[in-house]
Amino acid sequence: MDLDGDVNLAVAYEGIADLEDTGFALNDLKLRVDELGIVGNVESHVANDLGREHDVHVDFHSVPPGKKNGLIRGRSTDPDGDARHVFLGTTKRDEVLAEKMGWEYHDISEVAEEEGWE
Repeated sequence: MDLDGDVNLAVAYEGIADLEDTGFALNDLKLRVDELGIVGNVESHVANDLGREHDVHVDFHSVPPGKKNGLIRGRSTDPDGDARHVFLGTTKRDEVLAEKMGWEYHDISEVAEEEGWE
């Protein structure tokens, strides 16, 4: 997946947590993007703990819980508004949400296969 340039990337909690090697995927993403967020219907400490467990700083998460709230927070970390916003989700509903919120959508399972995270 092309992540060149100024990129804020949000990943669905259930998608990243279900990968065989979550730590490898999180570290790979963190090295390639400016801001990394874990979003979903989980409390913020759960998203932060997942990052901490794999030595990855999570720049934004869902407060209150919910993917939409996480995507809103991901936009707020880009005050100039010139970053590319990418959401790795798991469902058609995620894809529709990304489109409505102005985020580029990719299915995390397809990206995982492409990137060799499985």
